[in-house]
Amino acid sequence: MSLRLIDPQKGTFLEEVDSTNDWIKEPSQDAGSWVRSRYQNKGRGRKGKVWFALGDENIIFSGKVKFGLTTIPLPLLSLMSGASLLKAIYSLYPEKVSEISLKWPNDIYRNHKKIAGFLIEGEVQDDQFEVIIGFGLNVYGQEIPQELKQIADFLLDENPLEGTTERIILKFIENLNDSIIQLMDPSKTLKELQWLEKHSLLLHKIIETKIENDMVRGRVIGYDEYGFLLVLDQNGFKHSLMDTGSHFEIIGEINE
Repeated sequence: MSLRLIDPQKGTFLEEVDSTNDWIKEPSQDAGSWVRSRYQNKGRGRKGKVWFALGDENIIFSGKVKFGLTTIPLPLLSLMSGASLLKAIYSLYPEKVSEISLKWPNDIYRNHKKIAGFLIEGEVQDDQFEVIIGFGLNVYGQEIPQELKQIADFLLDENPLEGTTERIILKFIENLNDSIIQLMDPSKTLKELQWLEKHSLLLHKIIETKIENDMVRGRVIGYDEYGFLLVLDQNGFKHSLMDTGSHFEIIGEINE
């Protein structure tokens, strides 16, 4: 099995690109490489949505990793990618732990507004998974478009010191590589999931979603070993969600 993690030394900096995920997906970019662009013209989010990078300081990043087909469940890798960015933010801004959390599967929120989103794309090559891990982070800005003011925010309230975005990227790469290695050990994976549950935006929230053809309402109780969201419904049945659907909605909270 050939494992290729992201190499901090194999980065490319671009002024402008259509999509960092598309750029690094090209065969000419080896596994282990990564790219950051200042501007992105056709940024893509999950489920075909458009990602707009906001503010004066932001991060638009994509990296390429490779591992064996049975090594890591992709939903778990998606979850741990978000956790890696969350840990990077915590390590650089420990005072923000109380207000920054992860909204499953991998969005980063400041209080109840989104500051970062991921797009994970994978394809099989022979007996290997080649996975593109892309994210955008709104670091700092003075203005948010009117149509996004209720749902988007910045990580920082003040203009960051020079080199801040580079430190976030390098810490993210370090955390992601560590997470990928740990995901190969089920006992360490459980410990990671327990840590992440403590910093989950959805934990103890009451959500409503559509499962097959039925609307289900229940309380979020954590994650399973594959990174799926566990929801306990009003009848005491436990459901595992692979992803949020168009009907997914937070409708309340239980304080514990």
